[in-house]
Amino acid sequence: MKKARYFFPALVLISALSACTTANEEGFPRDYEVMHNIYSYKDYGNNSQYQSDYCPSVGEPNLLVIPVWFTNSDSYISEAKKESVREDIRKAYVGTPEETGWHSVSSYYEAESFGKCKLKATITDWYECGKASSYFYDENTGLGRVIDMLIEAVDWYFENNPEDSRTNYDLDKNGQLDGVMLIYGSPDYTVLPVVGSNSESRENMWAYCNWVGDFENADVENPIVNVYFWASYDFMYSNGTYAKERTGNSSAASGDTSHCIIDTHTFVHEMGHVLGLEDYYDYSRGGYCPSGGFSMQDYNVGGHDPYSVMALNWVDPIIVHNDCTIDLKAFQDTHQIILLSDTRTYTGSPFDEYMLVELY
Repeated sequence: MKKARYFFPALVLISALSACTTANEEGFPRDYEVMHNIYSYKDYGNNSQYQSDYCPSVGEPNLLVIPVWFTNSDSYISEAKKESVREDIRKAYVGTPEETGWHSVSSYYEAESFGKCKLKATITDWYECGKASSYFYDENTGLGRVIDMLIEAVDWYFENNPEDSRTNYDLDKNGQLDGVMLIYGSPDYTVLPVVGSNSESRENMWAYCNWVGDFENADVENPIVNVYFWASYDFMYSNGTYAKERTGNSSAASGDTSHCIIDTHTFVHEMGHVLGLEDYYDYSRGGYCPSGGFSMQDYNVGGHDPYSVMALNWVDPIIVHNDCTIDLKAFQDTHQIILLSDTRTYTGSPFDEYMLVELY
């Protein structure tokens, strides 16, 4: 979903094909040092004029995952499969790699962060919103209607589960829930059956991350909703036969389960936005591809790139002060990166100016 509201610092990634020996340990200042960045995307969000609070990227943030049932959801998911689809949503978020055949959102981010981010999630019962899916179709009116329904759904959960507390979902204690995920019981617009005038605008039925932006009412004792995710159940399945087998009613599918059981890559990509990362692909048709298609935030495959990993505080870069030789290990195995900058002015921020070197 297009949400180009922020800018990124210029970034150059250099793939180091070989490196050897160790650094010179004589003299002062040291030839290089491992430095912990003092800022992350959490800080970026806290200082944003757009009120874009992000889910904490370190620790054990707790997500609230709410499956949404429309009055016409039984056209796509049979009553007999309603709970099994909900179980698939649970597996997609907190299941094991064995259950999904690849990763759940939680296991992916634990692996990518080398254990620094351990996402938890509560998957609620289906929230019956009392509206047909077409009520949310339009990209303009649908966005506001989703936010209204989002707030109602969160209230519904806590009103019906008094033993649970909103404070359990606010790791950084800033009065805002870490993240709310709405997984709706309708196909996304690319595979949604066209019926009459409903075909005019259905683009709100997609996968996107957004913010309510209500900072003024943030309450540590009663945290409010801000960052949320909206996506169809159909991103978990592929090919018509498989989707119909899982849902019992519809062959609608936008995922790829040719190599897994439940496809979570769209949920994983959007979780990157919830943590603060932007899209790295070109929204236009110009074909500009700044990260070469190798990042989860670009081509929706593989891992996160060195810049993203550093900006989420999952790696401490090697800062070079003098001429030296560094034995650099493979990034995907160690998250080692070298940061080259003017050390007299470098602020210890991923949003500064520098060049990153990785062994790719």
